[in-house]
Amino acid sequence: MLPLTKEDFKLGEVDFKFEKPKEAVKVEIDFDGITRRIRKLTGLTPSGDLTVTPDGMIVYVTDGDICQCPYDGKDAKKITAGGGISSFRLLKDGKKGFFIKNGELWTIRLEGPNPQEKIGFSADFDRDVRSERQAAFTQFWSTYNQKFYDGNFHGRDWETVRKRYEPMLDGVETRNEFSNLLQMMVGELEASHSEVGPAPGGNPSASTPSLGFTFDYTYDGPGIRVDKVPVGAPGSFARTQIKPGEFIVAINGQDVNCDENLYKVINDKVGRELEFTVNTKPGREGSRTVKYVALSGGEWGDIHYRNRIERLREYTEKQTGGKVGYVHIAGMGGGNQVTFEREFYEFSIGKEAMVIDVRFNGGGNISDTLLSWLSQKPHALYKPRDGLTEPAPGRGWTKPVIVMMNEHSFSNAEMFPCAMRTAGLAKLVGMPTPGYVIWTWELGLVDGSRARMPGSGVYRLDGTPLENMGEKPDYQVEMTAEDWLAERDPQLDKAIELLKK
Repeated sequence: MLPLTKEDFKLGEVDFKFEKPKEAVKVEIDFDGITRRIRKLTGLTPSGDLTVTPDGMIVYVTDGDICQCPYDGKDAKKITAGGGISSFRLLKDGKKGFFIKNGELWTIRLEGPNPQEKIGFSADFDRDVRSERQAAFTQFWSTYNQKFYDGNFHGRDWETVRKRYEPMLDGVETRNEFSNLLQMMVGELEASHSEVGPAPGGNPSASTPSLGFTFDYTYDGPGIRVDKVPVGAPGSFARTQIKPGEFIVAINGQDVNCDENLYKVINDKVGRELEFTVNTKPGREGSRTVKYVALSGGEWGDIHYRNRIERLREYTEKQTGGKVGYVHIAGMGGGNQVTFEREFYEFSIGKEAMVIDVRFNGGGNISDTLLSWLSQKPHALYKPRDGLTEPAPGRGWTKPVIVMMNEHSFSNAEMFPCAMRTAGLAKLVGMPTPGYVIWTWELGLVDGSRARMPGSGVYRLDGTPLENMGEKPDYQVEMTAEDWLAERDPQLDKAIELLKK
């Protein structure tokens, strides 16, 4: 709450109440000391749809429920429960309101026990799909015309691009064809963060689970010979163990081989229990049964990721006698920030230098936060009687850092190494980044298509853009496919070599 003029009493010493104006209200604002007049009216903080009834009752949505708060802020209360409410609108008389819950329209009375009633209705409409797509095309082109971060459109004539692609609308028959047309048009700009996706619809595709082990493709059958079972996979645990070299004779009672027919047995079983018939030879005699839940692609990928990062961390410490630590940042989102804070300040304890790895990082928006942490200079030491001495502030780091990057470091994961070098905090090792760097936001089109709108460029202090001009390392080191398969990491070896010096 913000009184527009100076008060003639101290809040809390005088009871006050709402009085409906009898004449037209003249609004006057006294800006002198206005910030000192800000008052917290209630602990039930509004999150949206705030309005005031003609009787002075403040009504708003918080945490998905509707709240009423008197003019004096006392006795504020929720008048609904269960959450899920949005788009609350008050009728003019202030006695009744409308809201959306679970996609349905409801009414609520703002007096008495606050009864609610669902409004049922049906309607027919004719959809002109071609006109809808024409409108979406115009919306897409016009939004880019007004808001694309580079007014020079990367040297392209955006109006000419429109004239070339708009006639192609006559040949568009499906939602996928329409999104492809927009993607080709915006592709003329050669800009990142400008992807277009089709409107929802169509039949869902099959989902294939991971079985928790890799296949030995040199074996033709019968059955599937297991190649590797990574640590953390179900088959790596004693109760559900499957060993490398063993044979999967059947799944859910059906004979399997390492061919396309396997998908008929396992497709669409992500998250469901599978029964494996396992043997030391390719036959059912003497076999045993192992049961566990099939993994999603994300779970399988995370197992490999965790094992790889742990291997690189142990390798770094072994090669440096425990003097250099290693952390990897998988992405630049909020969860990755929490993980970095936990891992960096764990694995840097007692270290003389650190490797921060942003290879295979898809980007996000936490680069500036990480930079502000790492650039802090200590001003004191905190030392308990029998505990570990810590610098203040605790997030600062003043020792050498190598940032590793590669051609799969995207967006904010390109800005981070650039910022670390510019601030004098790190040297860079790896391969040049791809130059996929623009701040962007979502753009929803009227036909349901989804697009991205690059609205702000990122430039180095010398004026050069990071978009299409990726960051180059101080020490360029390639990693070949053979290195990857053999679990060699020449880029990490170079980082360790530099930090040893």
